[in-house]
Amino acid sequence: MHTIKIEIKEGNALVFTPYNGKFVSMVRAIGKWSGDAWEVPVSKLDDVKKCLVLPMVMMQPGQTILFI
Repeated sequence: MHTIKIEIKEGNALVFTPYNGKFVSMVRAIGKWSGDAWEVPVSKLDDVKKCLVLPMVMMQPGQTILFI
């Protein structure tokens, strides 16, 4: 099972996702890869969620999304 998880730490949102090229191309404009997750300012969290919409439509059965 693949999970999308967002954690808020120290004013940043850490976005953990399975690899998706479309998401990467969109989120790269507003965040940076930290090695384990995409790190974006909390103020850009709504933009991140918009970037997740397209990949979510293409999710496979059994994948889940978790927003923390």
